[in-house]
Amino acid sequence: NARTVNGQSLFPAARLAAQALGELARKMGVQVPITVRLVESLRGSLGRLNTDWRGGKPVQYIIELAVRDHATPESIYATAAHEFGHLIVSDKFSSAPIVTQIAIKLAYTKFRESLEGNYTFADVIARRDNFISMTQDMRQIRGRDYSIYAMAPEPRQYWLGFDEWIAEQVARWAT
Repeated sequence: NARTVNGQSLFPAARLAAQALGELARKMGVQVPITVRLVESLRGSLGRLNTDWRGGKPVQYIIELAVRDHATPESIYATAAHEFGHLIVSDKFSSAPIVTQIAIKLAYTKFRESLEGNYTFADVIARRDNFISMTQDMRQIRGRDYSIYAMAPEPRQYWLGFDEWIAEQVARWAT
């Protein structure tokens, strides 16, 4: 059963988000083909990037968007932009000029240092995520006022890790 908002299916919005990703990729010089799959659900994830590797090189990027698990067209676009962030890191980061890589790593270090102390999960999301993610509570942070350091190590590393941080920085730029 497809998700609807005001009686309208979210699949057309998801298709538009997929077209926007293709255009962004083209403008950013991504040479590897991109497929965007619109699926009902990904069981606990709003989206994900898969990369088909052959001979140590990517031959196709596959972004999956869980349409039914989104509440609005804007939230679909925010997820698409986040997954596109993972794609850009995979495709462009290691070949970026070293000064660009260092600047990005320094920005990440500054983000991590800004969280020293007893910050909550909501504080982390407010410092890291894009506007749509925060205003539509896509990370379901309402009521999550516990310290980020009270989380188990694995999920804490996920939420504080470089990969998720940089994907959100691309999403912030794209939204």
